[in-house]
Amino acid sequence: MASGPFPAAASPASASCFPLPLGSLQVFLKPSAGPDGSFHLHSRLGKFGTDGAYLVLERNDETLSARRIPLNEHFHLYVDDDGDVRADHSLKLWNIPALRLHYRMRRQA
Repeated sequence: MASGPFPAAASPASASCFPLPLGSLQVFLKPSAGPDGSFHLHSRLGKFGTDGAYLVLERNDETLSARRIPLNEHFHLYVDDDGDVRADHSLKLWNIPALRLHYRMRRQA
């Protein structure tokens, strides 16, 4: 885990970077533990400088610009009764549901 990337971030964050032709999308997710031992990663809507999604673009004069994108993302990771690792992943644009995925990783014998 990296510490929060911005001055407003007072707690650790998980950082992901997705390359784009003229820049990148950078997502900073706040980790937390559930009372049942599960693991959560969140990015909520908020002001610039807090955990969330940022579009970073390189301009023609080689300067960078960053803009906060209104994405709200949540990962919930847990182990099911069979010992498989599962994750529920939801993504909202503003507060409109845009994507919902479920992952399962099975242990090979």
